[in-house]
Amino acid sequence: MVSSYFIPDVVTYSALILGNCKTGKIGRALDLFSHVRSKCWIMDGVAYGEFVECLCEKVKIQEAVGVFCYMGTVPLSSTCNNILRGLYKSGQKNDLFVILSRMIVIGSTFDVETYCVLIRCMSGLNRKGDCVSIFNLLLSEDLVPDSETLACLLSCLAKYSELHLIFPKIDKLVSESEILDSAMFNFLVNGLWREGYKNETSRLLDLMLEKGWVPDASTHALLMGSTASNEVVSSKTEDNFCGKDYISSILEEGSGKR
Repeated sequence: MVSSYFIPDVVTYSALILGNCKTGKIGRALDLFSHVRSKCWIMDGVAYGEFVECLCEKVKIQEAVGVFCYMGTVPLSSTCNNILRGLYKSGQKNDLFVILSRMIVIGSTFDVETYCVLIRCMSGLNRKGDCVSIFNLLLSEDLVPDSETLACLLSCLAKYSELHLIFPKIDKLVSESEILDSAMFNFLVNGLWREGYKNETSRLLDLMLEKGWVPDASTHALLMGSTASNEVVSSKTEDNFCGKDYISSILEEGSGKR
C-alpha cells in the first residue's frame, strides 16, 4: 500500500493566511502567521503587503504593525502607505513614528503617495515643521502632491500664520503644474496678506489674473480695505499703503474696470 502526504511550505501558508484574513477569520490567519514565524519562514513582499492591507481594512492595526515589523524584506511602498494611513486614522501616533523610523532604516522607497500620506498625518497632528520638511522633500524629487494633501498642508500652516514658509515652493509649483485651483489661490492670498507678505500676495494675484481668475468676495473685501481688513495687524503701516494701490489696480483690472 502506497501512502502519500503533503507538507505545506511557506507559499501554501501565505495563501491560507490571506484567504482566512480576507474572509474575516482574523484569529485563524494570525495563528497561521505565528506558525510561519516559528519556522523562521519569510513570505514574499507581495504576500506581506496584502496581509498588512487586509489587517488594516479589518481595523486590526496593532496586528498589522506586528506583521510589518517582522517582515524580512524591504516592504513595498503600498504596504508602508497602508500601515501609515491605518495608524493615523486610529490615532496611534507613537507607533506611526516607530514605523516611519523603521522605513527609513531599512531603506523603504517613498513614492508620491507615501509623502502625501505623511503630510496628511503630520497636518492632522499639527506638526507644521514636519509638514514643511516632507513637502520640500516631495518637491525635491520632482513629485507633485494631490489637491487633498496640499489643502491639508495649507490649512495646517494657516493656523500658525506660517504660510510664508512654503511660498517659494508654492510659487515654483504654480509655474510647473495646475495643482492649485481658484479656492487655494484665494486661501493663500488671504493668509499671506494677513501674515504681512504683501509682495507675495501681489505675485499670487498676478498669477490668478493670468489664469483668468479674480479674488472671491472675502478676499476682495480684505484687500480693498473693508471691515475685514481691520483685523489685520501689521507693524509695516507704510508698506501696507504703498502696496494697496498696486493691489487695488490688480483687483480693478481683474474686475474688468480697465
